[in-house]
Amino acid sequence: EIENGDQYSNQQQRRQYRRNYQDKSSGSNNRSVEEQQILPSDVLQVLEDKCGTKEFLAAYAIVKEEAREKREEQKGEMVANPKAAAKQKILKQEHEKQRKKRKVQKRRVDKGVFRTKTVLNYNKIVR
Repeated sequence: EIENGDQYSNQQQRRQYRRNYQDKSSGSNNRSVEEQQILPSDVLQVLEDKCGTKEFLAAYAIVKEEAREKREEQKGEMVANPKAAAKQKILKQEHEKQRKKRKVQKRRVDKGVFRTKTVLNYNKIVR
């Protein structure tokens, strides 16, 4: 069991961390990897504090089990129907490719580098 004073100090530390975290820019590019790894564990800790350890662990175990079952089911479908699996894999790769392009474009815009076809064509027309 956590003594009340220790729990209070942990809650104060989490609140202070959240304030510092929110004060920074809302863009995820400015957050360090360490901060991105700490936030999910903080969220889980807050949930555990709110509902109690027993209930939290029971619910967490159920969620993890459902996720594992879903992954296994998807693997079984891939073995049963390889054509559909290949098509799904290609779609996933395409989505990943588009996501990366958007990410690079956002970084360029944030940086002030406008080397897109639209801007280049616009510059040719204006000049």
